[in-house]
Amino acid sequence: MSPSLSDGFTERFISFALAQPAKFGRENFAGDPIVEIFVNTVRVSFSIEVDVYVAWECPPDVVILTPPSGNVLIRSERLDTLLVEFHRLREILPTFGGELAREVPTAQIYRWMAEFLIGYRNSSLALDALELRPDLTGLQLGIWNPFRDETLASIPQAPRIALQCFSMAHEIGHLRYPDDRSLDLYYEIDGLSVMSHLDYDARQNPDGGVEAIRKFATHFIDAPQLISEMRADLFALECVGEFLSETGSLAPETAVALALSACEALIFVYHCKEICRLIAQLASGSMERVDYDRMRLADQIAWVGRARAIGRRAGLLLARLEGGDERNFARNVPRIDAIIRRDETARLLLEQAMGMCAEALADAATAGLRPPGHDERLRDKADLRLELFYILIAFGCPGGVDVIDYLRNADSSFHRLEDRTTS
Repeated sequence: MSPSLSDGFTERFISFALAQPAKFGRENFAGDPIVEIFVNTVRVSFSIEVDVYVAWECPPDVVILTPPSGNVLIRSERLDTLLVEFHRLREILPTFGGELAREVPTAQIYRWMAEFLIGYRNSSLALDALELRPDLTGLQLGIWNPFRDETLASIPQAPRIALQCFSMAHEIGHLRYPDDRSLDLYYEIDGLSVMSHLDYDARQNPDGGVEAIRKFATHFIDAPQLISEMRADLFALECVGEFLSETGSLAPETAVALALSACEALIFVYHCKEICRLIAQLASGSMERVDYDRMRLADQIAWVGRARAIGRRAGLLLARLEGGDERNFARNVPRIDAIIRRDETARLLLEQAMGMCAEALADAATAGLRPPGHDERLRDKADLRLELFYILIAFGCPGGVDVIDYLRNADSSFHRLEDRTTS
């Protein structure tokens, strides 16, 4: 007989998995009963046993555990706030022109990278990221609000619910569709192989090098992991789209658009997280630059492939929500394309900024020019210490947290974020 939650077994298991000083408790869904109803609906509808916890005093992360007492999903409070920050950044980006159109997303992405790199136990790289940020004093592009509930309340209800629900549904999707190591890139989803999504751009170009892309993808993309992520994406898209359409009094097209927007936010934030994982390995010497460049390209190709699979499923979902079937899919293609094009300007700016930030930070990781310790780097930089202080407060740390002490301890302790299997 499995131990019950009342025995404290699950709590001890979670304590073992989370690095100190992280704390945790039962998820209250930021006080939103609609989000709680969504999670309970998904659990019951698909007979998925999972207890949801929230963690704080820790960097953005998601951990899925399977103790004998049942599945456990642990999400840091900071993850929700990052998703909201991405949502707000995507909305304001088209209002900037000239250099600001490049510098605003660059500044934000570097800060997100700093947060993930603290989680990857590489505070020196986190400081590199913050020092590489363009100076945008006066624009107030720091952390808008360090507290999860207030940050979520800063955007309208519908996108807020979509962001929270999609994030949780994606992780629950991993429980419904665990990794199957027997799958390859020719596995079919919605009638098309995964490879057809990866080599799509090359096939549209007569000189696109289709065979080269296929060979590269076969050798360097982890097919089972990618397929697991795709299945989780599509599971979340279906759950959120249907839930918003049925319970939110929203038109099917609006519901699908909100689910797509939430999906893009989650994938971008996780893409940033994966880049930081690779850069941390590069800095540690466990990965050569040539291998890093290959893995970066593989991750980028996989990212695009996930987006194409999501777009196709969105058309099928919209057809079903409107009372049709797959025969109605063709007429939904331009409708889904129109939804996706609404954020095209912001998407391009964000993708360009991500590439630039990743390249510059990878160069810094291999330069070997860092001063020996945090004390020396932060001694005469009050603005940098204040920025780090706000980041740690956003993590959920107490107001008396000592920045240098926290970073020093972070570099010397273990953290689950190192493990790719957590999310």
